[in-house]
Amino acid sequence: MEHRPWKTTAYVTRHSAGTETAGACFRPPIPCALSSCPLASLLADADRLSLPEALRRLTVHLREYFACGHVSILVSTDSGSNLEDMRDLASFAARRIYDTSMPLSHSLFPSLTGSASPFHAPEELLPSASPRESELLARFQAGQSSLVILSLDEYPVGLLALEALPASVSERLAAEQGWLASRLSELIARFIAQQRRRLLTTIEARLLHAFSDELPYGAFILSGEATTGALLINEVNPAACQLLGYSKDELLHQSIAKLQDPEATHETRGHISTLDGEHPHIWEGRLRRHDAAVFPAEMTASRMNIAGEELVLLVCRDITQRRRTEQALRDSEERYALAARATNDGLWDWDLVSGRVYYGPRWYEMLGYEAKDIRPDLDSWYDLIHNEDLPRLKSAVDAHLRAESECIEVEYRIRHKDGGWRWMICHGLAVRDAAGTVTRVAGSQSDITQRKHAEFTLLHDAFHDPLTNLPNRSLFMDRLKLAMARSRRSSDAGFAILYIDIDRFKLINDSLGHSGGDALIVRVAARLQAYLRSEDTLARLGGDEFAILFESVQSIVFATRLSRRIQKALSLPIVINHSKIYPTISIGLTMYQQDYTRPEEMLRDAETAMYRAKAAGGARYIVFDKGMHSQALHALQVENDLRRALENNEFELFFQPMVSLPERRIKGFEALIRWRHPTRGLVSPLDFIPTAEETGMIISIGEWVLTQACEHISAWRLAGHTDIHVAINFSARQFENRNMLDLVGAVMQRTGTPPQALEIEITETVAMKNYETSIHLLNELHGMGIRISIDDFGTGYSSLGYLKHFPINMLKIDRSFVNDIPGSREDMSITRAIIAMARSLGLDIIAEGVETPEQLAFLEESGCNYIQGFLFGQPLDAQTATTLLEQGLPQLN
Repeated sequence: MEHRPWKTTAYVTRHSAGTETAGACFRPPIPCALSSCPLASLLADADRLSLPEALRRLTVHLREYFACGHVSILVSTDSGSNLEDMRDLASFAARRIYDTSMPLSHSLFPSLTGSASPFHAPEELLPSASPRESELLARFQAGQSSLVILSLDEYPVGLLALEALPASVSERLAAEQGWLASRLSELIARFIAQQRRRLLTTIEARLLHAFSDELPYGAFILSGEATTGALLINEVNPAACQLLGYSKDELLHQSIAKLQDPEATHETRGHISTLDGEHPHIWEGRLRRHDAAVFPAEMTASRMNIAGEELVLLVCRDITQRRRTEQALRDSEERYALAARATNDGLWDWDLVSGRVYYGPRWYEMLGYEAKDIRPDLDSWYDLIHNEDLPRLKSAVDAHLRAESECIEVEYRIRHKDGGWRWMICHGLAVRDAAGTVTRVAGSQSDITQRKHAEFTLLHDAFHDPLTNLPNRSLFMDRLKLAMARSRRSSDAGFAILYIDIDRFKLINDSLGHSGGDALIVRVAARLQAYLRSEDTLARLGGDEFAILFESVQSIVFATRLSRRIQKALSLPIVINHSKIYPTISIGLTMYQQDYTRPEEMLRDAETAMYRAKAAGGARYIVFDKGMHSQALHALQVENDLRRALENNEFELFFQPMVSLPERRIKGFEALIRWRHPTRGLVSPLDFIPTAEETGMIISIGEWVLTQACEHISAWRLAGHTDIHVAINFSARQFENRNMLDLVGAVMQRTGTPPQALEIEITETVAMKNYETSIHLLNELHGMGIRISIDDFGTGYSSLGYLKHFPINMLKIDRSFVNDIPGSREDMSITRAIIAMARSLGLDIIAEGVETPEQLAFLEESGCNYIQGFLFGQPLDAQTATTLLEQGLPQLN
């Protein structure tokens, strides 16, 4: 017969009408005779079968035997843990309803007691029966079925419901039932005895589970006395063989010492010897595989009595991975603890369910508290936060709880136990459950007090002058912006700005050195501060420039009064390095007006007024008016146009003849620059040279003039005018340029200009500005063969004692002395004196601005060598000047 494995419930039910209701249909052939009963062959093979296989085959044979005809069969092979159908019927079987048609041995089924039929009134169970139980009870009462229950103590193994059968089937079954009634108990008892098992105790239930193919843990049945002898392996499951690398035959009847070292074996025997028979004993030991590799194992031992023999069930589980996981967890915890100590952070953990907050030891330590000083809740933390910072902290926490931020990150001040404040930065992160609800928030608190102090220092340095510790330009502009905002909101919030510059500071700095200059600035700052109110702001803008913001000033009269008082206070002497200094200051003053839109505009106007005060001689204050701004705009426009003019080559060189009186012929030209503006036309140098001087563009312009003049000299010399020279004016900026000598030499070499054909004019003011430097430069130029001329002589402050040391070739009498000749006797006397002095020094003399025959006659009579002016010609372009050289001077009338 082919035996089909059976793990579920199979049933076929015959209804009275002859119809069938089928579940998992199972219809094996009916046995023909008792001799063919499969139970007999099972008993014959019992000695060589393993327990799981024997139990499986026993179950199959019982099922086949009772499966003749239309029989409902329900069988469990794993002690009542099968399908839902089996669970329903197991609860029914637990009520001890037994069929009287088959006597059962009380010794084999010790759970049965007393009467041969403990069930007399099935209807008493109906109120608590399930629908299926009620159906079975009803069928039982109607005589439609017989019930047979097989039980392992309280665990039902099978329930068989025999329906009313046809007569032919009943007769055959009656004979077989007779045999079953007399032999079933004996057969089962013999099978259990041959296997040394008691199938009808809770121990067998454990054995069935331990020795099934599905158990992943190794299981052994051990026999022997743990205290006096060896523990032998009587049975082993496949999982144990796989775990240890042995076959089953290699393990059976071997000592457990084969799988352990002596120390571990001694430990195992000690644990097993303490078993009390009721409770299992669990410990961690060591096992050795076939390849001698030792691994940790969790050992579970329990005693059991099978057929009167004391045995031990030992279940082993490899815990290598668990040990690694535990070690990794310990390492992680150690790293966490070490990291927490190393970071020097105070850890905190807020449980939102309980409301408690855990503060780490470092958290208390950094604040000087102990755990007993602070309650473990959030309010205790909040109570320590500075009032100005608490809203920011609460807002950051609430935003993170609402998932509006990725984490908590906020800086705040917290009170130390010593009463001081410490700056902290707090980081935190929420933990959410599956529903997204925050259950915990954990984080850290780091002390950043030193960093904040450094930031405050850097911030102070960024907005304060390091020498005077006054606010610098950036901070002053910020406060000026705030003052303008207040004034726009209220007409009563007027204010004034004083822009202050120390007069002749460069001279003082050069005389006393930079340290002396710094000392003067510090002393001036201290005197200025003495005149400030608490709401006013004094700032050092740079160099020797200061600015004062006077708040609540409504009248220009009050502002000018303050300016006078400050000037008077600063005029008192200051002693620096044993030198007494009488400093003076120039002040530009401006009042706030509604048409100011930016603070830069107001400060600009105050600075413009200050420069006007310096230009007027210094030691004064000037109130800004809009005309100054217009002039400043014009100067800015000129500066921009000048830069474009250099790029676009908009300059032209004009030449005014220099006439020799004795010969009445042209001996040379003065080169005069003109600017051909694209919209303004020809622009006089008086309109752009001051701006070029101020911006430094005069250096580039001067180089262009020098180059153009030398190129014209070369052209005229090639045309045969070899005795012509050209005079070029050098400004103060050009004269102070360190590269001036190299530039002149390079241009002359490039253009082929001989040095005697070039004359350089400087004013006596420029010559005397830096006396020693001027002597050096003039001697260098003179040594190169270049002629030197002093322009505007008589208008400066030079003395003849200094002048005689300069290598001069010519003096030029300023036009201011010539204009009133012959009307002014004083100008005539001064002019005669200059001419006489020059001749006595062996110098040539030239008078400029000669426009009338009377002026010409006077100068010629006085001994003047050369003249220059409109009488002989206005400044001419290069082409006209060339023509004049070729044709000669026109005849004077």
